[in-house]
Amino acid sequence: MSHHFVATTSKGLEPILAEELRAMGIGVDAVGRGVVYFVGKLHVGYRACLFSRIASRVILRLGRGRIDSPEAIYALASEVEWTSHLDASQSILVDFVGRGKGITNAVFGAQKVKDAIVDAVRTPSGARPDVDFDRPDVRISAHLNRGSLTIGLDLSGQALHRRGHGRQAQGAPLKENLAAAILWMGRWPDLAKAGAPLYDPMCGSGTFLTEALGIAQDRAPGLARQRWGFSNWKGHQPHAWERLRKEAQERSRSGRKTSVHLIGRDSDPRAISNARENIRQAGGLDGVSIEKGMLSASNPPSAGGRDPEGLLVCNPPYGRRLEDEEGALALHRELGNVLRRRFLGWRAMVITEQGPMAKAVGLKASQRVPVFNGPIECRVLEYGISRKKVARDQD
Repeated sequence: MSHHFVATTSKGLEPILAEELRAMGIGVDAVGRGVVYFVGKLHVGYRACLFSRIASRVILRLGRGRIDSPEAIYALASEVEWTSHLDASQSILVDFVGRGKGITNAVFGAQKVKDAIVDAVRTPSGARPDVDFDRPDVRISAHLNRGSLTIGLDLSGQALHRRGHGRQAQGAPLKENLAAAILWMGRWPDLAKAGAPLYDPMCGSGTFLTEALGIAQDRAPGLARQRWGFSNWKGHQPHAWERLRKEAQERSRSGRKTSVHLIGRDSDPRAISNARENIRQAGGLDGVSIEKGMLSASNPPSAGGRDPEGLLVCNPPYGRRLEDEEGALALHRELGNVLRRRFLGWRAMVITEQGPMAKAVGLKASQRVPVFNGPIECRVLEYGISRKKVARDQD
């Protein structure tokens, strides 16, 4: 039996997610704002949950229709055979996004969907599902957009950027799926297979490094997770899931033999400690070097007397977080100078806030991709660094 699935992601990452799903052998049906649609048997949805680094959630569609009133939400939700998905003894949570006629807030919309579920599953004795905001047995997604409501089962449970291993962080770290998307844009999967090095001169808690390590060693991002949105779902197919887990485990065992050359650098000792711990939990520190030092002292690793060509990635402060605006601008200018003087022949992927920060780097970007880092509108800037040395730094 084929199902309709919706994979969600951050704005701007939809084409990258579609590419990733296709690379996994999943046929993409359509791409929308913040979503990618695909069709397949249940194990296809499971595969997206387990192996996608860029998706935020994977939703199994249960119903869809036009909505023009709160009563219509209840009616559409009532068309779903909820007794095939959960029992009265189980807990639920409804995530509702969007507004429409008579629907002025998400809480009201979620209430209507929840009422339909409870009325459908309630037993003659009065037993009914409870709402659990922390660890629901079944999580329901409801998305209202331009009068069309889509109701689905959230197969993910927790958002997929939570990889399942602990994460030490400080400040405002980059989400794992955004970091993975930037690495994908920089063609890191191919570079890693070719043995290229990766360098992050402002690594913070090591998000780029942990994602780069997972990609290079073919470790499924969901392999460490113990609980999923489908774990207590009545329609769950344990055998199909276990086959995928065994595939992921075998690929991970094989991938550990892959040598990596990852270098992180940061001026904050706490960040270095956090990065080391995060990388250790994500797969180990073999082939990973974390250095204490300033951006200005960054240099590419040498290889047999020649400078290897690799990928530099970084998420410098935007001026609203760790430093003031003038300090952040100076740091972006310094980044541009370090790239053009020392990382000759490298590719660089930099995510920064749209506006003065992006201009301060002082290099011509071959690609500028609009994305959102949380609520902040940013640009992912790709630079192909010339092999020719420059005469002087920019001011």
